[in-house]
Amino acid sequence: MDTPPEPLPACGLLGRGITLFPGSNLFDYREILGAAGKSQLLKFNFNNEAARVPVTNKQFLVPEGVFIIPGGTDIIAEDLFCTTGDALANDLATNPSLGLRYLGISEEGDGKFGHRVSFNAKYLFGLWSIGNIGYTAQYDVQNLERAINADLIRTAQELPYWDENDASARDAYAGFFATWGTHVITGCCSGARYHLQITRPDASDESKKNFREHIQTEYSSVMGVKGGAEDTAQYREYLGRHESKCSVIGGNPQLKRNLSSDPTSSRLFNEWIGSIGASGTQDIVNVLVDSIYNLLLRSPSPEHKEIGDKIQRASLFNSKFITATGVFKVKGIGGATGRVSSCELRGTPGISLQGIPRPGTTVSVISETKFEAQQLSGDEIECDVIMSAPPLTPVEVVLVSSKDELSQDNPFVFDLILQIYPKGLSGAITVGLGGKGYEGSVTLPSLTAIGDYIAE
Repeated sequence: MDTPPEPLPACGLLGRGITLFPGSNLFDYREILGAAGKSQLLKFNFNNEAARVPVTNKQFLVPEGVFIIPGGTDIIAEDLFCTTGDALANDLATNPSLGLRYLGISEEGDGKFGHRVSFNAKYLFGLWSIGNIGYTAQYDVQNLERAINADLIRTAQELPYWDENDASARDAYAGFFATWGTHVITGCCSGARYHLQITRPDASDESKKNFREHIQTEYSSVMGVKGGAEDTAQYREYLGRHESKCSVIGGNPQLKRNLSSDPTSSRLFNEWIGSIGASGTQDIVNVLVDSIYNLLLRSPSPEHKEIGDKIQRASLFNSKFITATGVFKVKGIGGATGRVSSCELRGTPGISLQGIPRPGTTVSVISETKFEAQQLSGDEIECDVIMSAPPLTPVEVVLVSSKDELSQDNPFVFDLILQIYPKGLSGAITVGLGGKGYEGSVTLPSLTAIGDYIAE
């Protein structure tokens, strides 16, 4: 008896919600999908007859409303693309096909990501890829009425009218995006690909001049190009300051693992390249996404269009980082100088935290989301703070007081306060350190959730 055909593997991701922000790393879709599970926005009917899918030479069940776009078997090596963070964001806005060629997440349809993609302006980016796309499974929005998750529509209908100055409305939409995501996967490209992303925290003219040559030198064995000299001071500096991310997708599983562990090996690279045309070695190399509101606006259903318009205003608000300013303060005992306390912000990609010292305090930058403050004089640590984050997304605040014991009666400093005022809103967010130790954390519902919190 013949084995019945299986559902098309690419459909395992189609219709799934995903959360994207301006600072999200679009290089590897698996990293973002793995960060948090999201709901299934589109539900498919697999009662169709089996269809033969290009390249695989196998028959699969393709759900109603999903069409297959044939690709090819040719292996395509893209040019090494080097640019600054700002320029890369602009290039993606004007030429969406760059995302399909160099990234793991790209925009579908008319190129409305639903947010402004941003990359660190102080960084240089080098992107390169080689591989093939056998086919693309794409959802047809004309079938949205039959596939949309009824729970999504019902939840969206119950949302209040959007008013960014209304705390209850902000909370309601924050909960909606936390459950459903900000975007939906509408297409999956299946094939095999070697993805390379190189970043360097220096966009000076001198670094730009050598950046391409240094990447070609390091990866000459897989790019098939002649690199520059390896014994120069500039190249050694490049090796010490750059960050490499290599993603190998598809091909023989064991050869893929081997190459992933040693991505500059010419032998392992050639072995993997030789395996990617074999049947059954395809995997998802890129996902196409659309914002939830834009998907609904494209629907032929008037009800969906109305809901899409309703969600759009909140989604656009959430896609732009807002700023909150305030103060970080630790009170203690006079003369207890040298104490060091810290503040850290954790959450979505692209968030930032800055400490600005006041008299008697010095500030050390640990990362873009953490600083340490040290008491130089007086009886307290005090500095101004500037935070930036999406307005409707949870953020975790970690507070650490001095670990140095001051006395037996009061071994640690507990009077630690972070107070911030979100721009454009009335009221403050106040976070205090609990009295059970010198360190604590608390997750704020969002950077617009006015109120008092305890980090424990």
